[in-house]
Amino acid sequence: MRICEIYQSIQGETYLAGVPTTIIRVAGCNMNCSYCDTKYALEYGREMSIGEILREVKRLDWRHVMLTGGEPLMQKESLELSNMITGNGFVLSIETNGSFDISRYCSDAIIVMDLKTPDSGYSDYNRYENIGCLKPKDCVKFVIASQKDFVWSVNKIREYKIDSKTENIFFSPADGYLKPNELAIWILEAHLNVKYNPNLHRWIWGNEKER
Repeated sequence: MRICEIYQSIQGETYLAGVPTTIIRVAGCNMNCSYCDTKYALEYGREMSIGEILREVKRLDWRHVMLTGGEPLMQKESLELSNMITGNGFVLSIETNGSFDISRYCSDAIIVMDLKTPDSGYSDYNRYENIGCLKPKDCVKFVIASQKDFVWSVNKIREYKIDSKTENIFFSPADGYLKPNELAIWILEAHLNVKYNPNLHRWIWGNEKER
């Protein structure tokens, strides 16, 4: 697998925010979102075997492991890695941009799936069939860069009845595009049953790599 970095940190998003975690960041992505905060992962990376990755996970020795990117599901070895991590007793979450089939990953891992909003530039890439695979413990995340994104996201939740699959629906303000309190006000004014999702790890570490 092509790996950008493996490190320990504090999870910054969803209901796992605050949990010490081993982060496996794969290199490469099929998107280049306007608000992406890890553009260095689009190209940089080194080849590692599944065994080498697992040894590093065991060395860091946190119960929670997150597979992220880039886009982890681009790499064919991701399924084997996922099975190895969960098979060794770790709690695995997989962050994916939602453009690849998640069904083979769903049984043992927590899926954290983006639905790409219009301002990302990639809303046409969303694979809506994935919504049917979601479990109650899985998460759906919308990164909001404008009021247009907000309205679009509300409509998608209703159109696909996402809240009937999981209560873990998160709205995040796109850094540099939207003031955090603007999104909070929109959620309250719309009386919307979603969770506000700040980037806790960015608040702690800023933009440091391997944080």
